[in-house]
Amino acid sequence: MTAVPTAHLPAHSTAAHVLAWAERRKLATWFSPETASTNSVAKSETIHAPKLYLTERQTAGRGRGDHTWTTPMNALLSTWSFPLTYAPQPILSPLIGLSLFDACKRACPDVAFNLKAPNDLFIGDKKVAGLLIETVMIGSSVTCAIGLGLNAGEAPNGVETATGLTPHEMNWPAFLDAWFDGVTTSLQLARRSELPDEARERIKIALNLHPLLKERVLNVGPLGQIQTPTKLIHWHEL
Repeated sequence: MTAVPTAHLPAHSTAAHVLAWAERRKLATWFSPETASTNSVAKSETIHAPKLYLTERQTAGRGRGDHTWTTPMNALLSTWSFPLTYAPQPILSPLIGLSLFDACKRACPDVAFNLKAPNDLFIGDKKVAGLLIETVMIGSSVTCAIGLGLNAGEAPNGVETATGLTPHEMNWPAFLDAWFDGVTTSLQLARRSELPDEARERIKIALNLHPLLKERVLNVGPLGQIQTPTKLIHWHEL
């Protein structure tokens, strides 16, 4: 269901595309034109089925640690919340990053997407999306809230290190299907403690596409460790 009427939305806005897709997928949805943080709203609720939290503007958007997320116009500002019967293992973070990379490549195959560990998607050397993964455990209830901010339109004003998808045209159904299905699969895989070999190889490829790397990634280990020629970087420490 939606929290407020959505009649004000322009037909081709990001929120309109996402809400139409969610309705077709019969995905429970919370929507508000403005909120402090979709992750905060998601974490305040107990759910029994996957649910999407969506807004057009965040007044206190968050990244990892003390990072904030600047809201540009027509961005995808969302949290994808899943009830679980287990606590996901740390391999979930690189798997979700790979799911975002794969979904964007499917929707915009000609765009030079790449991953920057632990939670950023870039086009070339500029950030276009970020992830914030939070797990809430209350008794035997476990909820995984996956925040996704994607600059689907223009880059945020005054942020030289960021970019947006404009002038590229997003195939929203292809992106959202691939993203949702990829997240669902990632959550299932995160019952395990180690990454599948095929996922490790694809994560390595996506990381090595990043043009600002100081050293190439030689290997991604079973726990998400990043091996370069001179050091071993643990994903969960980034």
